Amino acid sequence: MKRMLTALLLVLLPALGIAMTADDEIQADAMAWLSLVDQQKYDASWDAASSLFRSQINESDWTKAASAARQPLGPLVFRTLQQMARATSLPGAPEGDYAILQFQARFQNKASAIETLTLMHEGDAWKTAGYFIK
Repeated sequence: MKRMLTALLLVLLPALGIAMTADDEIQADAMAWLSLVDQQKYDASWDAASSLFRSQINESDWTKAASAARQPLGPLVFRTLQQMARATSLPGAPEGDYAILQFQARFQNKASAIETLTLMHEGDAWKTAGYFIK
């Protein structure tokens, strides 16, 4: 549902004469990807990730790792963007256009968590290049 709403906003806002900023697009793409993880659609999240992400971990290993990290936390209660930074280079990654987003999150079984999502601009979208939660 959230993914459909995000896609709908991406289509309707420009049609209504409301321009989305690059930051809006980054946040929308980030939330769409996180929604897949929240719904335990780990295979779909791997498919939607950047080529860099997919080159670092195969789908089966990602599914196992994501499930092991997220299932004990329980369902998401809320997530709030705390900060976002842009970069053109990151350690161990090729030069490119990156956005690093940190979210404060609360899950049913964990009152406070920090999710860090690194996106890279690939093609015409921002795609996940890294995901960490603590």
